[in-house]
Amino acid sequence: MRHPVRDFMDRSDYQLTKEGQRYKRISLLHLYGIPGSGKTQIVRKLAQDFPFDCKKSELVVKHEMDCSGDCVDIKKGLQDLAKQMLKHNLLCKKVAAEEACSGLDKNHTQTYMELLVSASVPILIVIQDPPKHNQDLLEEISLSLEQMESTELIHIYVTSHSKRALADSQVCEKHEVGGLTRAEGLKLLNPYDSSEEKNCAAKIIDNLSGSPLGLNAVKAFCRICHITYCDYLKLDGLKGYREISLELAKKFGPSYKHVFEAIITLLDKEEGVLSKMKTISMFHHGYIPRSLIGNIMQSHRRTVSSADPDSICLNNKVDSGSFIDRIADFTFCNVGQGANVANVYFHKLVFFGSARTFKKLGEARVLSAFEKSGLEYCVTCKQRFEEKGKFALDEKHGTSFEICLKPF
Repeated sequence: MRHPVRDFMDRSDYQLTKEGQRYKRISLLHLYGIPGSGKTQIVRKLAQDFPFDCKKSELVVKHEMDCSGDCVDIKKGLQDLAKQMLKHNLLCKKVAAEEACSGLDKNHTQTYMELLVSASVPILIVIQDPPKHNQDLLEEISLSLEQMESTELIHIYVTSHSKRALADSQVCEKHEVGGLTRAEGLKLLNPYDSSEEKNCAAKIIDNLSGSPLGLNAVKAFCRICHITYCDYLKLDGLKGYREISLELAKKFGPSYKHVFEAIITLLDKEEGVLSKMKTISMFHHGYIPRSLIGNIMQSHRRTVSSADPDSICLNNKVDSGSFIDRIADFTFCNVGQGANVANVYFHKLVFFGSARTFKKLGEARVLSAFEKSGLEYCVTCKQRFEEKGKFALDEKHGTSFEICLKPF
């Protein structure tokens, strides 16, 4: 699982969901709602508190799959979970595990779920933004859970934008996650104790439909600029990005014009941050390796203070660490944990907005920008993420060529 949730604000959606899960022996939970509403934060907090009973188990298995960048197939993720449990001697029968995993290729889930039950430990599986091609598999998992007796703590949490991502069933609980209430939003923004400032804060909450992502961006911007929320409302929006604002509003709802503006306004305020995020967004497929962020930081440095490779590598680590900490402080990203500690996960609206602003440059200017930054490029057929420092780009990110990292 990723790092614990920082500065989590207790909210009604979380309490309602947690109470519904506390006494469940086998559960399939589906949280759905528009991006930026706080689904990920809620499910990560639930995962952090799992299991919920007072008698904490000595051993708990937690496995997360973030499919937002189409990099993760749920079948492969479940097969990897079984392999890891075998590796740590939580599953005794290797042959049975291999048969159960091979059955997933044909969407046969009953044997696999029984395999997990045989481990006799609480198991939590978190699936974020499952791809459409895995919808049949999720329905089979739901049917398998219906046929099982409540013998072990098996919880599966799924987050998505659409309610239709998971079919209704007897074991599936669905909760729509909306924005923060006005009272919760005011608690987050913490305006000065004046009626005018509180009214302005309330207006911002309404504009953003209570989006925690947008509200955190506004709060950070006002803190950095030393302005009030009333001053923020007087700002003249984003010049040059209105087309993207309207595109987001059409896709996710009217409030996302304001959410996008809050995000880009904040990134643009910090020197060099928006241009770095534009570059990062071109390589982001669900996540981006920390080492690549270090190379990107190097490409954005105006001068190279030392030609010594060790010094350059150290500067890359320092710069990438500072950058990641800054973005995480805005709640725009979080860092992987355990086997994924070297990966950084940016919120989809953040890298989507950054990528869309980069797309305005046009492909020719993008190529020129990469040439100047010290990154080589080569035009190839559309490919997905590859190992050995190659990252494929596709039309979702504004272009269709592959960027190959030039050794530094």
